[in-house]
Amino acid sequence: MKKLILILAIAFVAFASRGQTATVTLAEDITYYVIENDYTLTNTTVMWFQWTAPKHIRATQDYQVKLDSLTGDHTNIAIKLFGKKFTDDSWTQIGETVNSTGSASHSETETISNTAINGYRFYKAEFTGTGTGTTKIDWQKLKIWRE
Repeated sequence: MKKLILILAIAFVAFASRGQTATVTLAEDITYYVIENDYTLTNTTVMWFQWTAPKHIRATQDYQVKLDSLTGDHTNIAIKLFGKKFTDDSWTQIGETVNSTGSASHSETETISNTAINGYRFYKAEFTGTGTGTTKIDWQKLKIWRE
């Protein structure tokens, strides 16, 4: 019994350390989704969010996020958007990395736009903070443009 509890505890820690914060599944007719929950980003953990898109869509994408500095100073927050077609595929970066270099008491909106048509089914937004401090992810928007 002790071994079972130990295995479950290790599995929970491994799952929690991945940094995934939220997963959203878009309905068949939805191509735009806003996450309005506030999340706090630190410099100790990579944070990411995943969307599952409707099937059979060849598309381009726009991703937008609003960041508000809370405490201290993040010297940089690297924001990346990824896509993949199948659950067992590797993630492929979509567009360029956006580097947010806000400082204390600063807020900014960052956008990643992709104009190359692709057939991704899964999307992931990833945040990596450096420096000291915390930043609030105020809201996020994902728009899938059917092509």
